[in-house]
Amino acid sequence: HRRARRSLACLVGSSLARCSIDRLAMGGALHELAMSLANAVRASRECEPAARTGLCTPDVVSGCRTLLRLRDAELRALWPLALDALRLLRNLCAQVPAVQTRLLREGMLGEVAGLLVWARAQPDRLPGSECALAARLCVQVVGNSVVGNPTVAGWLWGAHFPGLLVALVADADASVQSCACMCLFNCIHADNERQRTLARCPEVVAALTLSADGVIGARRNIRAEPSGARASGAASDANSQCPRESELDFSWALASVDVLLRSSDLAAVALASLRAPAAAREPGEAPEAAAVRFLGVLDFLLGGDGAGKGACTLHTDSVAAIGEECAAALCAVEQWTAERYARAVAPGADLSEAEPLPFARAAVRLFGTLAMHDRAAMGGAARVHELVSKVGAVLTKLLMWAPPVLAKDARPRAAAPGGAALGLKSVLVRFLANVTFADPEAQRALRESEALNTVLSCCRDDDDNQQLREWALFAVRNACDNCAENQEVIRQIERVPRQVANEEELEAVGMEVKIDRLSGRVRVRSRVPDEGDGTGPGLVPGPAPAAQAAGANDEAPPLPSPGSRDELLDSPRAPDVEPARGEATLALVSVPHPPLPPAAGGVSVAGMQDAAPDQPPPRLRPARFVRSAMCAVFLAAAAHSLLRRGSGR
Repeated sequence: HRRARRSLACLVGSSLARCSIDRLAMGGALHELAMSLANAVRASRECEPAARTGLCTPDVVSGCRTLLRLRDAELRALWPLALDALRLLRNLCAQVPAVQTRLLREGMLGEVAGLLVWARAQPDRLPGSECALAARLCVQVVGNSVVGNPTVAGWLWGAHFPGLLVALVADADASVQSCACMCLFNCIHADNERQRTLARCPEVVAALTLSADGVIGARRNIRAEPSGARASGAASDANSQCPRESELDFSWALASVDVLLRSSDLAAVALASLRAPAAAREPGEAPEAAAVRFLGVLDFLLGGDGAGKGACTLHTDSVAAIGEECAAALCAVEQWTAERYARAVAPGADLSEAEPLPFARAAVRLFGTLAMHDRAAMGGAARVHELVSKVGAVLTKLLMWAPPVLAKDARPRAAAPGGAALGLKSVLVRFLANVTFADPEAQRALRESEALNTVLSCCRDDDDNQQLREWALFAVRNACDNCAENQEVIRQIERVPRQVANEEELEAVGMEVKIDRLSGRVRVRSRVPDEGDGTGPGLVPGPAPAAQAAGANDEAPPLPSPGSRDELLDSPRAPDVEPARGEATLALVSVPHPPLPPAAGGVSVAGMQDAAPDQPPPRLRPARFVRSAMCAVFLAAAAHSLLRRGSGR
């Protein structure tokens, strides 16, 4: 404190407040003034906050005002004095409301804001340059003045929102950006009206979201690095997004978005403003990119990837509004065709082609996180269950458009999807898994929408959707937990086939299939003949059809191929028991044989049937016939092998 007083006394004693720029440049006390100012900056930083009130005298304020106007001087050698004056003001007003109010009352904050506008407009404002450093120091002075001082916060909000504050939050310099977010947070955190005004300004919300997204990326890079890498390579990765190391632990941009998250409906208001057609966007940016980024920041704050705090929640009103927009986006995606989906996920495709798929993905991921951390905030069962059916419908379409693939599969595959399509199935199944946990109504909605079968189809690996199998198994577990109806649905899927794959071919040969719904056993039998005129659909005595009455030169009906898929029925194999008369097991299906040649008496098969109508037609034994044929072939091959060996000797 004593060193600071001596330095400031030397500074005031140099009559800086009364001298002009020309006299300062030509005087011999320039070096002494620079040394005294540097010592004052160091001493003001080290002294206690309570002692800084006595250091901020009117002469010091007037002298700093004179130094700040050195930006108009032709001698660039005087510019470091202005930077030291900014450092002195920054240190004096930190945590001292009396100094903050004095700087505002005497117009010093207005001088600092004017210097900030001038420094940002200079063409040589590069990182490390004097103008860039001046801009950082100016924002720091304003930021320290706003903290804990509602009077200064009201002046800053009324004089520079949204113009200068929006420009500072979107500044390319991350240090300026962070300090601007601090100023914005201190202006809105205790004023509901300012919060609503901020939420309705898409330019500010988009800039805040962009800054917060950079911090999130830096934190994820740090977390992905091995232990001990933060001090070396990881810090450089974080610096590319946010050069301040403190941003990795606390971010004013995330804190500002968190204010909107905790309010009643401001999150939905901010999202609607970002999705408005007139919302400002970055050059070349997709129309909904800012909205998707905003949902990603909300998901991070809710703890979606384990790096967020997970302590805040989303208000019910915001959940309702965002849920409606999410449902509309899912309905739009559900109406797509396979060609439309291929265009949207093609590499190098226009970003507008994928809309609204990225928004639907971000919203579903947000609701999946919300269902995991705060189920009460989902805001009513009807809305959530409507999303369950819509998510299930989109997931069903995705399985048809892009079946799961593995790198080890030999089949050719299209180009790997990118953007919103990468990992989309995992996001949808994750939502279904979290929302059905201990929720009977959600379990019922999943069953009635027939999305349970779709989730079962996802129980396999997919290179384009990491952890798809794990989330699907978890979803099946939650859907069946204390839910006998869903358990019965899966049990019926496992035991009872739905239908016959080759029903037409079985009818052509006079066979029919009987399915036991209780045991799941399938039997193939000859169709029962109709009584009466003998024209029923089964094999009955009477005149043979024209195809059977044909001569021996006619070709026989083609036999089904042994490995034909159409001959397989999707059901468990029946036990190996002797079939009843007129029946065959699932694997033994009767096939027609060629007509027999005429007998010696010239009586054809049809004639035999006419001559003996009271006798039933002969029953063929397909199983015995097949076994006999296989034995004959085996014996013939063995005999041929023995003959070759004998002739060789």
